[in-house]
Amino acid sequence: MNGKALGRYFLSVILLLAVGNSAWAESVPREAQKHMNRGMAAVEMSKSPAENEAAIPNKSAEREWLIMVYMSGVNDLGILGYVDKNINAMENVNFTNKVSVVVHYNAIRADENKNLQFQSDSETLHIRHDSDINKVTSLHILSKYNSDMGDGDHLSRFVIPNIIKFPAKKTMLIIWGQGDGHRGIAYDDVSGNKITVNQLGLALADITKTTGRRLDIFATDASFMQMASVAYEIKDYAKVIVGSEESIPGQGYPYKSILTDLNGNPEMDARELGNIIVRDYGDYYSDTGITVSTVRNYMDSKYIGGTTISAVDTTLMPQFVKLLNNWVSTITSSASDLNEVAKLAMTEDAFCFGSLKVVSGRGTRSIDLCDLIDHIDHILPDGSQAKEAGEILRNFVTNKLIISHRGTGTKRGTSVSYNTRTFGLSVYMPKRIDSGYNALVFARDSLWDDFIRGYLK
Repeated sequence: MNGKALGRYFLSVILLLAVGNSAWAESVPREAQKHMNRGMAAVEMSKSPAENEAAIPNKSAEREWLIMVYMSGVNDLGILGYVDKNINAMENVNFTNKVSVVVHYNAIRADENKNLQFQSDSETLHIRHDSDINKVTSLHILSKYNSDMGDGDHLSRFVIPNIIKFPAKKTMLIIWGQGDGHRGIAYDDVSGNKITVNQLGLALADITKTTGRRLDIFATDASFMQMASVAYEIKDYAKVIVGSEESIPGQGYPYKSILTDLNGNPEMDARELGNIIVRDYGDYYSDTGITVSTVRNYMDSKYIGGTTISAVDTTLMPQFVKLLNNWVSTITSSASDLNEVAKLAMTEDAFCFGSLKVVSGRGTRSIDLCDLIDHIDHILPDGSQAKEAGEILRNFVTNKLIISHRGTGTKRGTSVSYNTRTFGLSVYMPKRIDSGYNALVFARDSLWDDFIRGYLK
């Protein structure tokens, strides 16, 4: 498994823990074991949720920003302690009354004997400051019995009441957990469900309709989600979309840095905060690649990889699709051009995410769109319509659609830089189109599926 990419070793972990296998515990890094020892007892439960909510000062006063974080740790990320670690990072910020952070989460944990602890209720916390990085002390304001984190309706039932409870000029929703691009997000390994991209669009539409407003920022702290097909599905429900084309390490976003910057300048707008997230994420993981991810190290202790993150202006997505369709049309109308592109599409020359070895439509394989355009540009003859259309599309993406972008590290086994070879938006590039892709709005409105079928032939 790779960072917050969809990990499938989870069932093996359950079996090992169920029989008290100590070998598994010994194989898990010390940092992860330390986080595993934190359980629900760490959360402030001395008062009822209603009493805790009533104790929040100036709850009804309008703030500048409301940050809502939906955390699905009902998977290996919960077992490895990343839910608690991320919440503790948020608690490390001493918020003013201009910023509120509300977290809704469910997680599987392991006790000191490495026995699994299943959290029956999902919990909602109003984040409050403390300096104890080993204990979650935020106010517990709601429990939801037997909740499925892979349910889009559950997501909207979290967001809508909190937008009403904590009025704010600007709002951001972050979904934290396992991601798999256009196939879905917020995987719940107990229910076996995920929020598909279609369901995500419906949930955000419900939120927009019920509250009468779009989100200012929608962000995904989950792998492979910054795809054109995902952004297009939700473009009408958020002004800015932040996410990664690549796998996100288990540590996720640097919440302390991001929220500290926001707390220091709460008047910033969505584009400014999008830039802050991109900058802080890039700084956190540095330009030397990822060497500290417990999730990656559990499978490959010698792995050194890279990261990407970007912010997208959703108002420009319709124009993007028009330019994309024009480029695709010029390529598919020329048999010779399409033949050359087909050869390139089935190689690793352009910057890919996921694996070329994905078969039978399983898993995500995507490719950085602008890097693909650059590679196609080199094989097309000068003066061709496809070459000109590609240059127009590329300039639009890099200069207008992408608000900011950052890449760190190098592609595994190469010297290829994430910062110079990725540009902030990927597109689906499979060996076989899966049925879920055809249901997306992007598949309906764009010609990208025609492009895929063209090169597959």
